Amino acid sequence: MFKISIEGGEPFVRNDIFQILSYLNKKGYIPRITTNATLITDNIAKELSKYNIGLMQISLDGPNKIVYSGIRRSREAFTRALNGINNLKKYNIKISIAMVLMRENIDYILDLLNLAKSLNVDAVRFIDFIPVGSGNRSFCPTSQQLKKSLRTYIRLRK
Repeated sequence: MFKISIEGGEPFVRNDIFQILSYLNKKGYIPRITTNATLITDNIAKELSKYNIGLMQISLDGPNKIVYSGIRRSREAFTRALNGINNLKKYNIKISIAMVLMRENIDYILDLLNLAKSLNVDAVRFIDFIPVGSGNRSFCPTSQQLKKSLRTYIRLRK
């Protein structure tokens, strides 16, 4: 079996996303989809459950509405993302939460892990921020933040 990633922008703004999934499954691919989950309604999650999807990776850059909205600049997106995650869980779709580590959220690693545990997701990923495009170096965590997060990681590994 082959794996392929569907990323964006946001894949669920496409009107033909289910046709793409159908085609990929027929060709033997197991897609992994990266989404912010804000568009995952119950109907979309139900439709997704009909396809062989390896993983839904949900971008969640904060463990609560305040941190998330500070990064994403949307007051409703956090709640919509959690609703999307819950809709996917209802249909037993495998979920990974991914948080890009930035100056604004790196101090919330434990909070995100606790949220992930409460949501009963399958995995959590932390991704380095790379200052390209509209992202600039001011978003990069400080060296003290990085050291603190590494100590947290080492403590959790034990």
